[in-house]
Amino acid sequence: MPRKIMRSEPAGAVVLAREAASAGVAEISAAAAAIGVAGWGRVHPTLPGIWTWSDNLWVGADVRTRGLELICEANGSGIVRFKLIQQSLASLGGTGCERDDYWAWDHAGSCAVSGQALQFSVSGQYSLTYPNGWISGTCNPSLNTSYPISDLIEFPFWQVVGTGTATRLDLSPPASWGTWALPNMALSRLGGVATWSPWDTLDGYCIDGVAVSSWGPERLDVFTVSGDGAMWHRAWFGTVWTDWESLGGACISAPAAVSWGPNRIDAFVIGPDHALYHQWWDSTKWSGWAEKLGGYCLYGVTAVSRGTNQLDVFVIGPDRAIWHKAFDGSTWSDWGRIDSSCISAPAAAATSNWIDLYVLGDDHAVYHNAWHDAAWHGWFSLGGYGEYGVAATTWPDVYTIGGDGALYRNIWTGSDWSGWASLGGGSLSAPAAVSWGPGHIDAFVIGTDHACWHKWYG
Repeated sequence: MPRKIMRSEPAGAVVLAREAASAGVAEISAAAAAIGVAGWGRVHPTLPGIWTWSDNLWVGADVRTRGLELICEANGSGIVRFKLIQQSLASLGGTGCERDDYWAWDHAGSCAVSGQALQFSVSGQYSLTYPNGWISGTCNPSLNTSYPISDLIEFPFWQVVGTGTATRLDLSPPASWGTWALPNMALSRLGGVATWSPWDTLDGYCIDGVAVSSWGPERLDVFTVSGDGAMWHRAWFGTVWTDWESLGGACISAPAAVSWGPNRIDAFVIGPDHALYHQWWDSTKWSGWAEKLGGYCLYGVTAVSRGTNQLDVFVIGPDRAIWHKAFDGSTWSDWGRIDSSCISAPAAAATSNWIDLYVLGDDHAVYHNAWHDAAWHGWFSLGGYGEYGVAATTWPDVYTIGGDGALYRNIWTGSDWSGWASLGGGSLSAPAAVSWGPGHIDAFVIGTDHACWHKWYG
């Protein structure tokens, strides 16, 4: 199924044989099946809207899985995303080949929203050459070199006009797309398009920073250190916040908190002797500060969990390096040093086999180190200027407070970091952030009034 043959077929000759091809549907790759999923892995900023369309176009045993997405961003930019994967399904008599180097691209334009009016415009061109033609381990090797491919898609000025809240945008593709047999499309607006909320106060009087954990959707547990040196706690149950409650202690740093399962929270602080202390919620009661983990901690603590009964805690030692201690379900490890030079408490986020670790370096830039395959892989600068420390979620993304006191966010897009973007606010401490599910983030800071402030995305 060389792609040049697919492109040479006139639009009128294409047969949308969905029924005849149904036997091959299960064979379509996961990559192709992902087309049409909201965002295709792209992390969106605040949005007036996203509209998306996708289909499978069958020609005998060959299938093109195609998707189109229009993204209208709050800053007035617009993006057209088009994605194509071609496969020849063995179950229908094809070669079993797939374009593993399928093309997926963004093209920038502009988007204007005024009241309910939406105007989306784009112009330009896209080109890409694949010198090795088909690349797939399941293909005949001769196909890997026989068909160099070069594509050029031109965008004349293309404009879509609709409404910012419309559930559908009906449009015709540019004439230059004719060889791809794209039909007139009814794009569906994605439900629940995520945006950042305004800042909302949780009151309280906070001195030494804030921490947050979540054990499931719409559950948040927020911790701070108040003027009495004790750790205080407030919880969100999906509809209402509890009152602040004291969990005692004598703390000289912001707390850290993590949950490895429903009705379980582990909280950590640095005590007046600079040792690390631990208490936990076991579904019925708080343990009190029942466990001293020792060490000499200079700046604060962060904690993550890679699974049930597993904990990793990180602090800054007297040498300003990061020190790490892990719990495997029965015992704590010794402290281990991670080479670094830090001016703030660290932040971390973890999955079952991966830990992302962030700090502010001596130059106030944010630095990132990742643990996977049983090893740390070295520090990488994400730039920026952090004043008070860092926070992170499993999105993955990282937050810091800039020199202007605002909260800033940097997002991993799947191939690169997005760069720093301001979320506003005025903060006196390192932030805290957590994601309790796909597409949702809750961020917290201490405001200039020493109250706890909250902002969410979703």
